[in-house]
Parts: sequence; structure tokens; C-alpha cells
Amino acid sequence: MPSGLGSADANGIWFYGESDVESLASDLLNIGQQSVSDAVGLDRDRLDDLERGLYCSLQLSASQNLTTSAAGVVWDVEASDPSGMHDNSTNKTRITFPVAGLYEVSVQLYNNNSSGTGTVYGRLNGTTDVPASSVRNIGQSGVGAPLKSVFTVAAAAADYVEIMVLHSAASGAIAGGAIALASSVTVKLIGA
Repeated sequence: MPSGLGSADANGIWFYGESDVESLASDLLNIGQQSVSDAVGLDRDRLDDLERGLYCSLQLSASQNLTTSAAGVVWDVEASDPSGMHDNSTNKTRITFPVAGLYEVSVQLYNNNSSGTGTVYGRLNGTTDVPASSVRNIGQSGVGAPLKSVFTVAAAAADYVEIMVLHSAASGAIAGGAIALASSVTVKLIGA
């Protein structure tokens, strides 16, 4: 217990003090102050994560073939990844969330197949399809079809998302490389 009038802790929460060790008034006033201080510290950490702007932006260096079975997009170019959400040597399909929170995932794929239906969606932790993330587009004669999806994921720290893609005709590919229609994904923390 602080002596004198009291003092603020590292989180700015005031702890009451007094010089008379026999009086319990400061003990009564300090009930709950530590839990308030701990909660403020946790909130400050979460706000710091939002202000830091946790995000990553990934691309494909080359086209990836499509099949009728869902397969994770194998991202191999980190356009920007200051938060360490992706690893180019291990589990290249995964984008791992460093802290708990609400994340926005924005994916753009270009399916160069001119017939059949392409589908893209998010999958959480390798098993759970992310609700409202699925987008389908039918290729048109002579041209392919863009597959774009923007969705949110409420994630715990160390959860991961994969962008899954498939095609009804099992031919063609999603575009990669240094072209205007190259495939990309951006993931950013939008809420703690």
C-alpha cells in the first residue's frame, strides 16, 4: 500500500495511501483497484495492436492450377508482412493471426478458365468454412472470371485462415506473376 496520499501505478490507476497504518480506509478504497488496473493494461495492449496496424499482403509469383476439389492458394510472395502473419517456407497456404481480434480478409483471384464455375472461400484452422466468404463466378467464352471476396473473421491468437479455390471444370488456373490480373490477398486487424 502506498504511504502518504497515494500514487498511480504503471496503468495510471490511483491507489490510495495513508500514513496511519492502523486505519483501514485506504484498504477499503483500494478494493478492486488492481483488477481495474489489469483490465486497463489489457485494453491498452489491444488498442496498441490496432494502432500498429497488424496486416499482411500476399501474392502468387506464378499461376496455380485448379481442380474440382478445394485447395488452398499457395502464396509465395510477401508484398508486405510487417506483422509476421505468413511464412514463405512453411505452410504457405496459411495466414496466421498474431493476436485475437476481428480481421478483414480481401482476396482477388483471376480464374483464366473460360467455362465452368470458379469458387473461392475462406477456411479457418483447416476445418471450418468461414460464413459469408464464398463467391462463385462463371467463366465466359474466350475470357476467364474474377473471383473476389471480402469477409471478416473473429479469430483467437494463433488461429489461421486459408483461401480455398476450386473449379467445376477442373482445368485452367488462377493467375499469378507480374500481371495486372495477378492473384492477391490482404488481411488486416480491424477490431480488438
